[in-house]
This record gives sequence, structure tokens and C-alpha cells, in this order.
Amino acid sequence: MVKWRLLGLVVLLSQPVWAETREPLGTFSDVQYTPEEGDCTGIEVTLWRNDKGTTGQFRDYEGACEAPSLRLEGIQYFPDTGRISFKVHDGLFVHSFDGTLRSDRLKGDYSVSQDGLIAPDKYEITLLKKPDKG
Repeated sequence: MVKWRLLGLVVLLSQPVWAETREPLGTFSDVQYTPEEGDCTGIEVTLWRNDKGTTGQFRDYEGACEAPSLRLEGIQYFPDTGRISFKVHDGLFVHSFDGTLRSDRLKGDYSVSQDGLIAPDKYEITLLKKPDKG
């Protein structure tokens, strides 16, 4: 009997904490590929909903067609209105977004600042939803 209880405890503890159910909201991108140079430029944001709220990843392509995946921070998402905002820290720079999430696009004000040291460059961007894989 003790052996079966220990086995059950081991199975329970072996379940990863991150193995929660999450619903994909989509990947939104304005990344452009330039074949002549073999470069990529643009931004890509992937969003999910889970029991705890909204999570996501951010990629900023500047030249190489591979970019590190950074975690979105301070996400505020209101599904009723589509309003969404978040920040990303990539070491020296802070990327901020404040806009609207729709089923086919993420649109709003995007800014980059040097961690509060200089005034941010601000742009209006539209990231289109990429087709779902599958």
C-alpha cells in the first residue's frame, strides 16, 4: 500500500508546473524578409490566455532572421474591448505597446526607450495575425 502511495506522489510531483492549459490567441507579426540581403526586420508577438490571465512572447527582428524570445511583462488585456498593453525589457531597451487586439490584428502605439534615459521613439504599428499551424 505504501509503495502505491509513493508512486502516486512521484507521478503527481513529476507534473511540470508550466503544464497548464493555455488557449492561443495568435501570433501577430509585421516581419519582412529581404531576399537580397537575407535579412528580417519587424516585430512578432505571440499571445495566450490561461487560468491566470494573458501571457506572451515578443521577438524583435533586426537583420538576422532569428531573434530571442522575450517574455511580455505587465500585460493588461480587456477581452470585452480588446484593449491590451504590455512591456518588454531586452537588457538596455524597454519596448512598450498600448493598443487593441482583434481576431486578425494587433494595432496600436509602440515605443522603444533606453530604460527611461531618453525619450522613447513612438510608432503606430499593425501586426497581422499569422495563419494557425496545423
